[in-house]
Amino acid sequence: MRRVLLLSSMFYVIQVAAEDGAGCRAPNEASKAPDSAMTNYKQSHARAECFRLAAAGAGAEWLKTEELLQQSVEEALQGNWDSADQLVQRAQFQAETALLQAQHESEAWKHRVVKK
Repeated sequence: MRRVLLLSSMFYVIQVAAEDGAGCRAPNEASKAPDSAMTNYKQSHARAECFRLAAAGAGAEWLKTEELLQQSVEEALQGNWDSADQLVQRAQFQAETALLQAQHESEAWKHRVVKK
């Protein structure tokens, strides 16, 4: 029961943060970057990492999310900002979906239990 409440409250915090933009934000240094592609990438990466950590904290992180973020860093270091940003978007989608899945499963398992 405690894990379900913790997961529900964590999901609510992430959902509120995503809606009002207060939670998963890039650090201020990203705004100093001269190139808008670099700036967008840094902001997206910070946001995706925030969601990944929330999913990991809930015990619901998907297997490839961290790998996608590492690949995006490699692409960014090579200057392939568009490719890096696409990888970050995929990682963020996975992290957000993992949180939604965990939220759903926190209640859905009860309907799959055989009742006598």
